[in-house]
Amino acid sequence: MKKIKDIPKNNFQLQLFEPSDPGFEKARELLKKIDINTISPVEALLKLNEIKLMLTEKESSLK
Repeated sequence: MKKIKDIPKNNFQLQLFEPSDPGFEKARELLKKIDINTISPVEALLKLNEIKLMLTEKESSLK
């Protein structure tokens, strides 16, 4: 009989930005370019919307 601590754990945690995915790589590069000390709240919301659209377009093209 196996003990619970001897049973291997499955690691199902996904990375936020998968390095092999070009869509996520584009989002990461866009985020790296943003200077959070100089961006206005409106500009931040526009950038966030741009990233969201980029990622949702990627998801819809996979379906």
